[in-house]
Amino acid sequence: MADLKQDAAPSQLAGVLASSESEICTSGDEETSSNAFGEPRHLDGYGTFEEKEGVRSKHGYLSSLVRDFGCKHVLLQFSMQHVNQGFMYQLCYSTIQYILATYHLSSPVLQMLGAVLDNIWCLKLPLGILSDACPVMGYNKGPYLLASLLLGILCMLGLGFGFLTDLWPTMLMLGSVQLMFTVADLLSQARFNEKAQECPRGSARLMGFMWGGCLMLGLAGQLA
Repeated sequence: MADLKQDAAPSQLAGVLASSESEICTSGDEETSSNAFGEPRHLDGYGTFEEKEGVRSKHGYLSSLVRDFGCKHVLLQFSMQHVNQGFMYQLCYSTIQYILATYHLSSPVLQMLGAVLDNIWCLKLPLGILSDACPVMGYNKGPYLLASLLLGILCMLGLGFGFLTDLWPTMLMLGSVQLMFTVADLLSQARFNEKAQECPRGSARLMGFMWGGCLMLGLAGQLA
């Protein structure tokens, strides 16, 4: 009898482990499975169950981004990186040489002025330090982003309607437009880094969404 009890114990333990492995529970819109130790394994596209068992996620690409990072942040990255940095930047950048060419400048002078405008991107470091050290009404990104957008839009309107006829005021307006793109890129990427630290499991998807859309709309801006 003792031998029979000893033989039955491992078989009972194996049955308990098998039943716990196959037990699946559903709560809300997320499915979980318990392993042999009673720990939940998620079936939402990121947990160990999908990584080890190859289960496909039932959530779509954008749905998973909205779930992990929120709709506001996804819209922020779409507007700042896709539309602003992708489409609008390429659309505006391609017109700089034509605007400066109306002043009948020589090629070396055109290249020098273009290099001056490109070097505005070097202000990202001091602008980042300024936004962190000097918050406005408790906000260290939103006010600077809004101010740069308003300044850039006003300058683009001034350039579009031809209000200026002198070179240096035109350069000042072109620099303000470039500053708008610099601040938008800086602060939106800073917000991306914060969200990626809060939810590291979806940071790769968010980065792919951010850069993929920027490249595609940038190509559209060059062709426009």
